[in-house]
Amino acid sequence: MLKDPKNSILSHSFLEESDLDESELHSEFTNKHKGILLFVGLAFAFMVYGTIQFKWTLDHMSAYFLGVAILVGVIGKIHYNQFIVHFMKGAEKLLYGALIVGAARAILVVLEQGQVLDTIVYALSNLFTGLSPIMATMAMFVANTIISIVVPSGSGQAVLIMPIMTPLADMLGVTRQVAVQTYLFGDGFTNSIIPTSGTLMASLAIAGIPYTKWFKWMFPLFLIWMVIAVITLIIAVSINWGPF
Repeated sequence: MLKDPKNSILSHSFLEESDLDESELHSEFTNKHKGILLFVGLAFAFMVYGTIQFKWTLDHMSAYFLGVAILVGVIGKIHYNQFIVHFMKGAEKLLYGALIVGAARAILVVLEQGQVLDTIVYALSNLFTGLSPIMATMAMFVANTIISIVVPSGSGQAVLIMPIMTPLADMLGVTRQVAVQTYLFGDGFTNSIIPTSGTLMASLAIAGIPYTKWFKWMFPLFLIWMVIAVITLIIAVSINWGPF
């Protein structure tokens, strides 16, 4: 027996704003639909092959998806006028996500150009001196978590903070492997909850999920992950984890 959708955390937003017609929810699953699903599945498989074999970038994949969309319209025998209508409706939902990504990126540009990030990293690094290996590891974890809020890009955070964390780890008696793990935990978990993550905000915008409700649902799980990360790091320090 299905649970009442009104008890969902999204009952007053997403379900009420859904623009799906009732007839679309109960339409017959025809051979045409099966053909479209099969084509899309093969298209995704070839996209994976293309990114590996042909080194496709985002520009290549954007053009590829546009071609896939057109072919889906051909397979579905959708009139070109109707195809444009459906395409624009989809693009309308994506536009909000694109604006969110731009806003999130603008925050990072201000912090980078204002050299605020360097100041934050330098101030945090000064707090580590004189700490025991376990406390230093916890400090690194907290620092990486804070930095990931303003630098949600994993590669960007690595370039920014690892040149500082590596020598600090050597001086404080923490293996470099543990230092890298603090970065991975700090960066990885926060991307599921921070509003500066363009990917997260775009995904929520497209799905029609308010960030406040996502935060309310996700925050308890985020805290559980953080506790597991702390325990894992303590064990890693205790066993002197890593070849380096």
